[in-house]
Amino acid sequence: HGALSAEAHETLAIAMNRLGGMSNSGEGGEAKERYFTERASRIKQVASGRFGVTPEYLMSADELQIKMAQGSKPGEGGQLPGHKVTVEIAVLRHSTPGVALISPPPHHDIYSIEDLAQLIWDLKAINPNAKISVKLVAEMGVGTIAAGVAKGLADVIHISGA
Repeated sequence: HGALSAEAHETLAIAMNRLGGMSNSGEGGEAKERYFTERASRIKQVASGRFGVTPEYLMSADELQIKMAQGSKPGEGGQLPGHKVTVEIAVLRHSTPGVALISPPPHHDIYSIEDLAQLIWDLKAINPNAKISVKLVAEMGVGTIAAGVAKGLADVIHISGA
């Protein structure tokens, strides 16, 4: 649930589901007790750290979002200091409490449009009912990148601003 409390994240999901919208799990995963309930985020994010990504997580989504970049810090990874990795966060992210978590700037399995197309294919294979979206950042050259993403057969291209 990232910067939001678990309660706030879950409340947003409930509200969006009741309104017919879609909330996003974010890159930290989601408690499996929420899967397939009114409390579930309908969009499940797959980021470079792959935190919380399991087959069950992927199968519980209406949309799977590959997060290539983030508008607030394009080209940078992220780090969660060890003191913020509580038992709750560690369970969600399949990690160890107290140990820092690093989201590298690139996905270490995506170095080309062909690599991205393979991940899109793999995600469609595990959850054929989910749309596959790719989150890019609004920066110079994003149109060319988006064209490549379209060739990789993503269902949705999301362009995030700063």
